[in-house]
Amino acid sequence: TTKFLFCCCCCLCLELQINHCISYKMMTSCTTYALLFLLLATYGHVVVADCNGNWMECRKNLTAAIFGESGIPTKDTPDWIVPLSDYTMTGLPGPGAGVGDATMRGGGRMWKNNLTNLTWEIKGKFITLNTSVLYSLNTSGAAPANYPPEGPGVPSPQLYPQSISDTLLLYHNGHETANCVPNYDGVVDYFNELGYDVMELMMPLIGCNQAYQYGNPKAHQWFQQWEDKGEHTIQFFISPVVLAVNYAKKLGYKNIVMLGLSGGGWTTTIASAVESRIDLSIPVAGSVPKFHTDLYPHWIPDLPEGRGKGEGGGGDYEQARSRPMYNAAGFVEMYVMAALESNRNQVQILHQQDSCCFAAGGLHDGIKQYNSFVQNALKTVGEDRFMQTMVTAGNYHEVNFRDKVIAAYFIEKLRYGGIKVSDFDEVPFDIL
Repeated sequence: TTKFLFCCCCCLCLELQINHCISYKMMTSCTTYALLFLLLATYGHVVVADCNGNWMECRKNLTAAIFGESGIPTKDTPDWIVPLSDYTMTGLPGPGAGVGDATMRGGGRMWKNNLTNLTWEIKGKFITLNTSVLYSLNTSGAAPANYPPEGPGVPSPQLYPQSISDTLLLYHNGHETANCVPNYDGVVDYFNELGYDVMELMMPLIGCNQAYQYGNPKAHQWFQQWEDKGEHTIQFFISPVVLAVNYAKKLGYKNIVMLGLSGGGWTTTIASAVESRIDLSIPVAGSVPKFHTDLYPHWIPDLPEGRGKGEGGGGDYEQARSRPMYNAAGFVEMYVMAALESNRNQVQILHQQDSCCFAAGGLHDGIKQYNSFVQNALKTVGEDRFMQTMVTAGNYHEVNFRDKVIAAYFIEKLRYGGIKVSDFDEVPFDIL
């Protein structure tokens, strides 16, 4: 108990005789608990994993471990809103600002996506970082054809949205963003053209989130020094998602979907476990339960990057088992919490032969095993929520064409009537 721990600390620090506080037989455990109490005091809260049948308590503990407090950030407006009215897509649809020359074969291939830069300041105990989110509206009535036809190749007239869509896609491209380039890998443009508004997020320290005030560190291991001082470093990874959701709800979006690749898939997994307003989460090549927990005593390797490294091997700073938040919940527990509420669902996508991480080849039985565990846990809560892993035939670390089709399939199900458990039986390209 707290009184017992505090008493032990007093005995240890003031060097009182041990029998003035507790019996001699408890001296060894007294010292141990005293040190534990001091450690917990440093972090300001007690994390006790309690996920077996008490999922709300589990989420509360995970939230405290990430943010250092019992609730998620509540700020609902960015600190800076900068419309990028001159930003123009050119050429043909694709990564960055488009592909090719806007003047080729008739010219006129130019369109806008109403790009806006949203920036929040995130303050921790010891460090302050900015996070930028690139917000674009749907371009389904303005983007050109995806091949060079005769003539201008763009709709005439180009029709731009007069209001926001009913659905916002949060897209997080993880570590893949080397520079501050909107639509870095073409995924944003793809979903803009389908008719969705998109907020594009990036990892801390890279892309649009470089920290020049700290010497522009690139590796996330930089956070270790601050975690050692008592900083809740994972908040700098997850707060941007929560802040974006806060703003999206203020703007009036009905449906919130999150899609993430790699480290963005990891972010999607964590964020959807603590942010219940994410209706549909789609982490791509972002995690597997690569270390066991008390609740789920199995693990499968992170291949190929974790090959030969044993349980928990592979991944970056934020994925290491030593991060304090994993004392509150492991990945399997997070998969449950991502679909915990009514009409919430998670579609995890892995690639059969991913060139980087979480390849599914040879691991299908283990994947089915943790899927069964998560689905059974969700059944005890309600029938209108689900989580399932899809494996596509991808052999590269990207959101590939098959992944995009699966994502669009579920987004449209969400928009029109809601996702049903039976919808998971009709998914194209799933080879699991």
